[in-house]
Amino acid sequence: MDIQALTAAIVPRNDAVEQSKRRAKQFEKLMRPNSALEAAMRRNEQFEELMRPSPAMEAAMQHAKQLEKLMRPSPALEAAMQHAKQLDVLMRPSAAMEAAMQHANQLEELMRPSAAFQEWTRQAVQIAETLRPTHAIAESLERTKELADAMRPMRAFEESFMDKGATNGGPKTNDPKLIVSREFGAESLLVAHNKVLIRGCSPSLLALRRLFSKGVDLGKITWRELEEIVGELLSHEGYDVEVGRGTKDNGIDVLASKMLPYVGLLRTVWQAKHLQSGNKVALKTIRELADIRDQAGATKGIIVTTGFLTAGALRRIRQDAYRLEKIEGPELEHWIRRSLNGAA
Repeated sequence: MDIQALTAAIVPRNDAVEQSKRRAKQFEKLMRPNSALEAAMRRNEQFEELMRPSPAMEAAMQHAKQLEKLMRPSPALEAAMQHAKQLDVLMRPSAAMEAAMQHANQLEELMRPSAAFQEWTRQAVQIAETLRPTHAIAESLERTKELADAMRPMRAFEESFMDKGATNGGPKTNDPKLIVSREFGAESLLVAHNKVLIRGCSPSLLALRRLFSKGVDLGKITWRELEEIVGELLSHEGYDVEVGRGTKDNGIDVLASKMLPYVGLLRTVWQAKHLQSGNKVALKTIRELADIRDQAGATKGIIVTTGFLTAGALRRIRQDAYRLEKIEGPELEHWIRRSLNGAA
C-alpha cells in the first residue's frame, strides 16, 4: 500500500475521533449542573440535615421500641385470648337453636292479642265495672229483701183485697194497686226504713211493671216512653227528677238532682236516644251533650240508649270520664230488672 492510500484511510478516522471528542465535551457541558440545580442540591442537603433525628428524637424512638416490646402479649395472654375465641365459637347458637328461637318468636307473635281483642277486653271491663253494685246499692238491696220478708202478710192482705173487689162485681185486673195498710200511721210512714216500701209501691214503678209485665223488650217502647222510664228509674234511686216536654227542652230529656252525703248536690243531665236496630249513637251527639251539660251547669251528662255507641263516641266519653257517662241497651235492661226486682 502506498503512502497516499494510507493517508487517505487515516484522515477520516482522525476526523471521527475529533468529532467524538467534541460530542463528549458537549455532553459533559450539558451534564454539568447549572446554578439552579446546584441551589436545589444545596437545599436538599440542608433538608436532609434538618430531617436527621436529634438525640432526643432518637431516645424517644428507642423508648417507643422498648414500650412496644413490653406491650407485646405474653404467651399466657395469647393462650387466654385463644381460649376466649374457642369459647365464643362454642357459645354461638347452632342452626337448631336458631330455628327454635325463630319458632318461639313466631309463637309469641301469634299469642299477642289483636287490637280488636284488646278493645273488646277494655269494654268488657268497663261493663263489668258499671254493672258491679256499689256498697250503697248492695246495702239497699239487702234492706229491701229484709223489708219484703217482713211485709209478706201485707202482700197476702193485698191479694185478698183484690180478690174481694172482683167478688163484689168490680173489674178484676192483674195490675198491682197501691195499698197502704191502716196499721201504718202518718208517723210510722216517716220512719227511714219504711221509705223503701213507699218507693216500692210508687206509681212510677207500677207503670214500669205494667210496661214490662211480660219481660223487658226495649224495642217495643217509644222515644217518649224511654224518657219517662229513665225519669222513673232515677226517681226510684232517690233523685229529684224533671222530665222534659219532648220538644223545645233545650236538648235536656231528664234533669235529675240528688244530695249526696259528704259530697253535696249532684246535678245530672240525661239524654235518651231510642234507636232503630243497627243504628248507633254518634260522636256528634256526645259533643252536643257535653255542650248542653255545660250550659245547664250540670255536674255530669249521661247518654242512655236502647242500642250502642260508636267507637268515636266511646273514646270521647273515656276522655271526659269524670263528667260524661253512657248507658247502652244491655246496661239499661239490667238497670230496669234490678229496679223491678229490688222493689218486688
